[in-house]
Amino acid sequence: MADCGFPLPCQSSVHSVHDALQITNNGAGGALGITANGAPLRIKSRSGEAITITMEGAEQTGGGGIGPPAILVDTTGVEGGGVSVFTSDDGVGASSDFGAGVVGVSSKNAGVLGDASGEDGGFLSAGVVGNCNPASGAGGVGPNAGVFGNSDKFTGVQGVTNTGIGVVGTAVEDGGTGVVGTAKSGVAIQGDSGGGFISAGVMGTSSGGFISAGVMALNSKDGIGFGLYARGSGGGAAGFLDGDVEVTGSLTKAGGGFKIDHPIEPADKYLSHSFVESPERKNVYDGVVALDDNGTCWVELPGWFEALNGDFRYQLTPIGAPAPNLHVGREISANRFNIAGGTSGMKVSWQVTGIRKDVWAQANPLIAEKEKPESERGYYQHPELLNQPRENSTFWKGNAELIRQLEEPRSVGTQDHRLREQVRYLKEKLRRRREQKQGRSST
Repeated sequence: MADCGFPLPCQSSVHSVHDALQITNNGAGGALGITANGAPLRIKSRSGEAITITMEGAEQTGGGGIGPPAILVDTTGVEGGGVSVFTSDDGVGASSDFGAGVVGVSSKNAGVLGDASGEDGGFLSAGVVGNCNPASGAGGVGPNAGVFGNSDKFTGVQGVTNTGIGVVGTAVEDGGTGVVGTAKSGVAIQGDSGGGFISAGVMGTSSGGFISAGVMALNSKDGIGFGLYARGSGGGAAGFLDGDVEVTGSLTKAGGGFKIDHPIEPADKYLSHSFVESPERKNVYDGVVALDDNGTCWVELPGWFEALNGDFRYQLTPIGAPAPNLHVGREISANRFNIAGGTSGMKVSWQVTGIRKDVWAQANPLIAEKEKPESERGYYQHPELLNQPRENSTFWKGNAELIRQLEEPRSVGTQDHRLREQVRYLKEKLRRRREQKQGRSST
């Protein structure tokens, strides 16, 4: 390429409502080529965009409808970033309280496309890295994907913050979804938290809607499937629910009871009791009554008693003295029963049990003993108690590899460290640029 003979360095100023410089290359080469050895290219704008690039008449290529880019920066084999953009009130060399580092706008394809599909990944493998203080690192707005990240090995989109929020998804219209995670296999959305007074991998809050749920989980799989699965490890609990819990279906458990602060030593001890178990849907009612002058008494039960219960059983215990003739004079009818055969003024402790017969209980009969389905035979709810390997549980069904994958340390923490190191590097670079600018201003 021949030297054009321009005297350099040079400076020129022009006042025009049109472009100050326009270059058209009708050949196969680029319109403008700039090589800066050891120094950046500086472009200042007092108002408006510093650089505007418009693609006209570009034919789309393959790759899912993504055409040729307006700017292509290839840094293969070169350490450092391809493009760094810093904006301030004069457009150069400092961060911005209101402006955006990079804005990409497209009516058809991607506003900003970042591709991290290299073989090695390197120090930083991320489609797009956004660093901004105090606003958002990266922002995307569009009818399709506001921000789209694609990575073959690591994370398509990842947000890192020191004290704020790494990634925020907001749906401002009814029916929208803030964040969606889809996985052909594996985990669609994963949250990891390693510290803090409240350490939550995933946190959801809700304050409106017909169904207001902080976290909603649905299961559409036949057989063994769960809308929500939680497992405690290392002595931790699988779940902790602070508040009322409502279950509209059947609740199945290996055991249960209550645990409260000990009523005598509440500061130092707990008191635990087990639930009363039964092979039937049994309800228990009891009380103490005093017999009349004839040694009898009618025990009044609630008005809903017979609508809820059937198959009644009775127990009577005299208090203070034997009562060999004490008996149930008349069984339950019209929600009451009669005690007879005692002495005047005797106190009697009574107990009545009934078996639920409401419509839900009738539609969902409790079967105390039944065969395991074929898919669960040879597996156990608690295999470790039967000297069986853990993967032989009815949940894991021999899948030791799945257990290993879920329990192995995720690469998210490692990549998070890499991203934080890159953010620190960018901040240090920004600080040096500010100092250089201040030095030029002072001279």
